[in-house]
Amino acid sequence: MPAMDLLVSGCRTSDVTLQFSPKWRCNFLHFYLQLLVFLLCNKYVWGKMFTMEPIAGNLSTSNMKKKSTAPNISLEPLDTRFSVCKVSDYSGIDIAQPFVFTATTDEENSLVCPTELVPNNTVVRDDGWRGFRVCGTLDFSLIGILAWIAETLAANEISIFAISTYNTDYVLVKEENFDKALEVLRGKCCGRD
Repeated sequence: MPAMDLLVSGCRTSDVTLQFSPKWRCNFLHFYLQLLVFLLCNKYVWGKMFTMEPIAGNLSTSNMKKKSTAPNISLEPLDTRFSVCKVSDYSGIDIAQPFVFTATTDEENSLVCPTELVPNNTVVRDDGWRGFRVCGTLDFSLIGILAWIAETLAANEISIFAISTYNTDYVLVKEENFDKALEVLRGKCCGRD
């Protein structure tokens, strides 16, 4: 039985060979002939294979870039000026005050609070943040609200600092972008406040 050379990485080599039995060659050839006849006779399948039309249930380029629609949300601007800090510990903070957010990881103690409440044991701080609250209690099953806000503001070159609580989300932006951020988001949310 003759050996067949294979084309490997664009180079013909005699080092790699396959042995084909006559019965296997016959079945292999028979399968491809049936496939070719099926494709030539079935215009629907043939047309779908060589066009960009989506076949039901498959991903297509038309489904991949859907524009996100504005969620039905209301935004409440907060009058507070915020600071984002890293602190050595929380001893100088009254966590009973409104809008005091803490996070402890294995690397740091973070604090977001009204600027006038920044403690003396602050290691690093970034002042000049304003924020707004997504009104109402957001159910955990809701998807994409914060992502929509971030995406909408990013498209307008406004970065955010997001804080999520049990009830809702808070979004902070630098003070110089606050009015623009609210204008953009309110415009996208059909003028709702």
